[in-house]
Amino acid sequence: MNTETKDTSATGRHEADLALMRLGHELRRRVRDRAGLPDVLREVGQRVQADAALLWMPCCALRLPVAVKGTEVPVAIAAEFDTIADRVIALEERKGQAAVVQGEESVGGQRAACRLLMVPVDTGSARYPAWLVFARELTSPRFDTFAAVGGQVQSLRLARRLMREFDADTGHLSRRGLRSALAGRDRGCGALILADLDGLRPLNHTRGVEVGDMVIATFARLLVKPLLPEGSLVARIEGAKFLLMVPDVDGEQAARIAMNLQTELEQVEIKDQQDFPRLTVSCGIAEYALAGEPIDRTILSADMVLRMAKDRGRSRIEIHQSNDASVIRRKDEDFAAADLREALRSNRLELFTQPIVSLRDRKHPLGFELLLRLRNEDGSMDDPGRLLAGAQRHQMLPLVDRYVVDKAFSILAPHREVLARQRLTMAINVSGQSICDPEFAEHFTQQLKKSKLPQGCIVVEVTEQVAAGNLAKAGDAMRRLRAAGCGIAIDDFGTGANSLAYIHQLPVTRLKIDGSFIRDITTNKRSEAAVRTIVQLARDFVLQTVGEYVESKEQSEALRRLGVDFGQGYLFGKPEPLDSTVATLVERETADGNIYNTG
Repeated sequence: MNTETKDTSATGRHEADLALMRLGHELRRRVRDRAGLPDVLREVGQRVQADAALLWMPCCALRLPVAVKGTEVPVAIAAEFDTIADRVIALEERKGQAAVVQGEESVGGQRAACRLLMVPVDTGSARYPAWLVFARELTSPRFDTFAAVGGQVQSLRLARRLMREFDADTGHLSRRGLRSALAGRDRGCGALILADLDGLRPLNHTRGVEVGDMVIATFARLLVKPLLPEGSLVARIEGAKFLLMVPDVDGEQAARIAMNLQTELEQVEIKDQQDFPRLTVSCGIAEYALAGEPIDRTILSADMVLRMAKDRGRSRIEIHQSNDASVIRRKDEDFAAADLREALRSNRLELFTQPIVSLRDRKHPLGFELLLRLRNEDGSMDDPGRLLAGAQRHQMLPLVDRYVVDKAFSILAPHREVLARQRLTMAINVSGQSICDPEFAEHFTQQLKKSKLPQGCIVVEVTEQVAAGNLAKAGDAMRRLRAAGCGIAIDDFGTGANSLAYIHQLPVTRLKIDGSFIRDITTNKRSEAAVRTIVQLARDFVLQTVGEYVESKEQSEALRRLGVDFGQGYLFGKPEPLDSTVATLVERETADGNIYNTG
């Protein structure tokens, strides 16, 4: 029995009111912060001095229990949370009020194994009501009026957060709400069904956006029992795309569920719409195991096969098969893009350098090409080709290019004097998406000016295909960069069909001969003739030449004999971190004033 004395004086009530206001203000601040929903619930439970708290959304089968005291919800409370639906049904006539079950008492003929405070959360729409349940063990004090009022105040604050966790148009979880629903779950398996309505875009254009929204809402109403099993989670990911998380089924069982959804949708008729097209949906399915692969990876797998379903026609269902060659390729590119996004956020991308060495005169100063690498959590380096393919497929190359420019200048700027004395060049690769973007050229030149690096230190490398593909835009950007003091190199030179036609229109300073000519230059007369032609062209236009992928002394000697100026490849040095390269240059200059050379 609670023997705590309550202050019922006017002063006591005033202090209680102030405490409630402070409580509401603090919770409002917490909710506005980007804290996870479990953390917010735990904070709410602490304010009511509960042992555990539960958020229950009957419409979408969301049950989010959190332990307030300790790390696990007590057994008796967990059992009550499992049957909370029965208690709420008994309280339907009191929907707008909080209800208290002290444990020793019974409500609707049910005696509780703990103390319960059940508060309805008004989200502004009766279509998706929520309940906030606080629990105390029977050995804890009873819930009093102050706790009940405090719980109602907090439910009002929490309602604002819930309105962001749920999609108002469909009543299902939002993408953010799905993350909250999965927070703390580390067990369970089943299948993900990613369903996307077919032909919604032309429908919006021909019938109007209002009709398209009506179709989405119609499909959303199908995503409940009995078409979906008990315990399924449904979230609207974007537009007309929904994620269905079905527990305890495999891919084949999920496919049957998807087929039933297709059949039910095809029978839907839209009133007041003549000659309305038959509604269809395409689905991608992937099995999940929360204790194994991260759920984000499973969603990527489902999205990948959904795109394959869309590519192969309308109203199709594709199941993710890890041994499918096309699936493996797309999956690897998608995962590479996901890894790249995370690396950009966490600043885990590193810059490496590979030396560019003079073939004619070993006293000539060196240059370097900057290379991008991703270090994995185990310390190994990811395949750069995999990263490039993922970035190119997902239009991420401009982000990567800006990252490289900013990081390179920040590392090189403090050593501008060393670079100037040694007349070193640093080559930075720029993608076609960036070189044709005027904003990128502006950003590049601003960062270069801010770094105060010496004229000619930075060389911008662009592939021949990019330069030829959009000559006007690429030419404008190159001229701006050249005016800012950058050198311009054409990478993979010799593979295009119109090299001579455009080379005189661009402010090029260096040609990098494609490695396909270098690999067999000692045995293939055609490769030798091609290199000789490129060298003569470069001399006529007063351009430097670089032979790539030089791996043997025989290749190096052949290039020197043909008149190639520089060589790059494993023969002269493997890639090493840019920080280490700069440190070595500074150390050697300090020691004896010599310029770094390779023998």
